Amino acid sequence: MEIIAAIEPVWLYAAGGALLAILLAAGLLRARARGFAARQRRLAAKVARLKRGRINPETLDLLRRLHGLAHTAIDAGDGQAAYQILDLIKTVYGQGIFRPDEAVSLATLTARAARAKQPDTAAAALDAFRLLLRRLPDDTVPAAAEQLTSIIAAVLREKYNFLAAKAAEIIFDLLEKTGWENGHVTAAALKILRTAGVLVLRRRDADLFREIVVRLDAVLTDKLSGPPAAELAALTGAWLHRIVQNNDNATFATLADFTARRGDSGLWPPAHLAALVKEWHNLAGSASLRPRSTLAPAIGERALRLALAGGRIKEWEAAVAGAGQTARLALQRHGLQEGFALVLPLLEIGRELLARELKFGIPDNAGEFRPQALYLIVRETLAVAEFVARQDMVTTVGDILTEFLRCWTAADRANPRAAKRFCQLLAAYWLRARGRQAKRAALSPELVLPVLLTETDKQRLGFLL
Repeated sequence: MEIIAAIEPVWLYAAGGALLAILLAAGLLRARARGFAARQRRLAAKVARLKRGRINPETLDLLRRLHGLAHTAIDAGDGQAAYQILDLIKTVYGQGIFRPDEAVSLATLTARAARAKQPDTAAAALDAFRLLLRRLPDDTVPAAAEQLTSIIAAVLREKYNFLAAKAAEIIFDLLEKTGWENGHVTAAALKILRTAGVLVLRRRDADLFREIVVRLDAVLTDKLSGPPAAELAALTGAWLHRIVQNNDNATFATLADFTARRGDSGLWPPAHLAALVKEWHNLAGSASLRPRSTLAPAIGERALRLALAGGRIKEWEAAVAGAGQTARLALQRHGLQEGFALVLPLLEIGRELLARELKFGIPDNAGEFRPQALYLIVRETLAVAEFVARQDMVTTVGDILTEFLRCWTAADRANPRAAKRFCQLLAAYWLRARGRQAKRAALSPELVLPVLLTETDKQRLGFLL
């Protein structure tokens, strides 16, 4: 009993101490809450008294204090208070008041909310960012808008894809409100969008990437020039580079559809279109390093079709040469059977051009783009065949053309008669261009029979035969 009597005071002291600690903690929390609410009320009163456009040390300090209070609310996990403070910040922006580094501060606040798993607060901060960009002078918008890149990176890291889409929408809003005639702002917006698209592709989010492409297609003007044209070409090149790294056929299809529509509409000036086509051929070569890549020939064919839609012989000649170089790279690395996929774009487009020439061509139009485009693709395809033949001393170009026909038929891309007709055109041009050397080579019946180029056809193709 004496022991129990001795212990009882200890328990009483401990219980009393615990109760006192609880009361103190509750008091501190209550005091902090009252202090926070009081600070918020004082700042709200100052915001209410603001006069439009009055930027001075006092108003700048007001913004600084509002940002500090917003960070405190985020740290406390008080989403409602953070939202109310962001609403006050928006009111200040609405009065045309902002600090020189306001965009950086707001981006930091947005990223902090995302990292704190408070997406609603981050969304409210993005709404404030949209308003800020609308109020800033044009010459400061590009640098401020660049902060959207860090915001998108932060929200994607936390897997808040809807916030990344919201940030991208701010870029599109900027493009729509500013107008494409304002070159430096639109170019800056496209540069930001380029980085945003790459970040999305790194996350392999095909749905969000498709949303971005569709939205870009919707806001684009019919034609571009100057910095926006160059930046849009760089954007598609950067996206395709990431797609090749991902080896992602689905996202390539999204990008290819976009470039097809815009290429056919004459969106890019010739110089920028040529740069785009050259970059795509280079990326087709990179993709071809993977054996049996289906992405490489798809990129190569799309690049050729972009140049063909441009309708300029100089750019077309460069595009065809690029396709031929990519085909040689694939054939040298993988051999004829596996490397043929990179020859196929030349054959397919050559077949289409031949069909149009046989239907619409007349001898007097030999100097126009379409017959000249056919001539250049015939010449380059034969150069590729000669390159393959030189790898084997006993193989002739005629043998290689027969192999081309076999691989083409197996690929099931073209009507067999149409494929054979184009291969017969290649053989006929080779015989005429190489003279005695070619005529000593026997052509296989598989290649030349039945004869599909009639005398009438040859008259239409007089510029070739």
